[in-house]
Amino acid sequence: MYCLVNFHIHGHVQLVAICKGWRGCCRFEAGGTYHELIQDFAVLDFRTSLPRTPAKEHLYHIIFDQDYKMAIITTLNQASQTVQLRDDTV
Repeated sequence: MYCLVNFHIHGHVQLVAICKGWRGCCRFEAGGTYHELIQDFAVLDFRTSLPRTPAKEHLYHIIFDQDYKMAIITTLNQASQTVQLRDDTV
């Protein structure tokens, strides 16, 4: 199952594909349905547990902590980044 949303940013067509599982997103890889149309893309995998999917080009895992206060962002061939999403001390 997937959903496609097109929009424009500064004159460039952008595409957001909301996919359930990697199978829906592989349409953008070489040989996929949309590969000829879109070669520069990113797949964002939002989750609360460690991924079982091996690292792939264009795939970013965003792993939230239990309280959604922080997230770790991982991708192929790059160091993981920790991002603070909110601060409840205020």
